[in-house]
Amino acid sequence: MVATKSAPGFYDAALVRRQALMGQSGPMALVKNSRVFMIAMFACIGGLLYGMKLFTSFGGVINPA
Repeated sequence: MVATKSAPGFYDAALVRRQALMGQSGPMALVKNSRVFMIAMFACIGGLLYGMKLFTSFGGVINPA
C-alpha cells in the first residue's frame, strides 16, 4: 500500500462506508441481489454455449492413445 499523510480516521470512515455500500458477500448475496444473480447466470450460460460451439465445430475429436 502507498503511505499517505491523511488522518487515520479518514481511511476508517471510507472503509466503513464501502462496507455499508457493499452489503453481504458470498452465495447469499447473489440470492439477495437478483440483478447480479441474473448477470452471473447469463455469463455462465454464455460460457457453456461457447464451449459447446467449440467442441462441435472442431468435431469433438478425442485422439485414442
